[in-house]
Amino acid sequence: MQSIDSTLDRSDTTQEKIKNKADLQEFLNHCCRCRHYFFSIQKCGSPSCKICGKPTLPREAFEQLHHFPDPIKKPGTDRFRPFSESWGECTTEKDRPSLQQQNQKERLATTADTEMQKVPVTAANVRVTIPCSDCGKPRCVFAAKKLGKEEAATLEELKEEVDFVCGGSIFPPEHPLAVKVGTRLDITCSTDVTSHYFASKRGLPLVCFKCGSADPSLLRQMSLQNSSLCIQCARIVSQRGCVFALVGKRK
Repeated sequence: MQSIDSTLDRSDTTQEKIKNKADLQEFLNHCCRCRHYFFSIQKCGSPSCKICGKPTLPREAFEQLHHFPDPIKKPGTDRFRPFSESWGECTTEKDRPSLQQQNQKERLATTADTEMQKVPVTAANVRVTIPCSDCGKPRCVFAAKKLGKEEAATLEELKEEVDFVCGGSIFPPEHPLAVKVGTRLDITCSTDVTSHYFASKRGLPLVCFKCGSADPSLLRQMSLQNSSLCIQCARIVSQRGCVFALVGKRK
């Protein structure tokens, strides 16, 4: 991997640590397909490409290689197409079973969180944020009422001690604050920074809603354009032809 990015180290094992590795990110965006179920790498085939290099296979053999296809349903049914029918096609994750389950959970997010933690999930109830130890995105911590000094101090201490990950809880069920303080349980590291973060009146730092970066050198362009995408994510989004709402606009 160091032949791809010389700045890589054995300790760079999380998304947070590799997201600013420019050469690696260029390689991932150019040659790789990262999915929930698989990860595939394929050269582009251009003999002059400086990222992946010229293919070593004969042209006829190379043209038979493709990225691994996503599971795709047959139109009008819940059955998936055979692998042979999807091989060689440009597919998406729209039919991924776990993604559909996640979308259903997100539609019921507020209700589910309120029932599980008895904490209304609203921007007004955002008290602090806690970073995910894996992806680094800031996640909101909710409480229906303002915490007392001792409760706030306990929360801050636990933030330093707990190895929090997206979709997890801060407090164990038996903790006294477990019924007062909660986080979103229906999200994963692939979930964008939620709208509660940007709508909160806490004066939280401006971040990229895709990767959570708060690096001023990356966010300068974002601020000027009233956009919540950092420069790197905006470039990736542009390459993929996607359009996102400007959920991070500050008034």
